[in-house]
Amino acid sequence: VVSDWKLDQNVFQWTVVVPPNSWGTAYVPTSDSALVTESGKPAMVSDSVRFLRMEAGYALYSLGAGTYRFQAKMK
Repeated sequence: VVSDWKLDQNVFQWTVVVPPNSWGTAYVPTSDSALVTESGKPAMVSDSVRFLRMEAGYALYSLGAGTYRFQAKMK
């Protein structure tokens, strides 16, 4: 598993790599899941992630094996 993030001008940028034959849950810090993108598309409509729910200031996504590039605008 690889996780690399940075915060740049109120934009949280996070690259996550889930190895083959694995799955994970991503907790993306945001107050609104509509502000989250994955690989440049709204995460809610991305084919590669599944939105689970909002929980304590995070949008939770289920991830299969692969590389994911999340961005979330921080309010």
